[in-house]
Amino acid sequence: MVNRDIWSYGRFLAGEEENQRLRPPPIEYGSDPPVENRVPMQVFTFFCVEPDGSVPRFDVAPFADDQAARRRAFELIDMHHRCDLIEVWRGSTRVFDVPAQRVAAA
Repeated sequence: MVNRDIWSYGRFLAGEEENQRLRPPPIEYGSDPPVENRVPMQVFTFFCVEPDGSVPRFDVAPFADDQAARRRAFELIDMHHRCDLIEVWRGSTRVFDVPAQRVAAA
């Protein structure tokens, strides 16, 4: 008796009406632009190079363009005072460096 009930319930769940009821509602993205209008993001890697040439820290982040990545590099050089420069890479290409602006002691 129990097996028959399980089989009947399984057949019921397989019905199209039940599948429609259980399907989650479509996702609403609100003000997101359509996919074809979105700016493609590029992944940048920021290497903090210290005076001895070592790289004790790095950061990886997506940005729309090189200018946004350059702003992030300046933020990082301000946060990490031991860095001599920040090397910025897009994939396997070195894009630019941001040197630390040290004021020489008079």
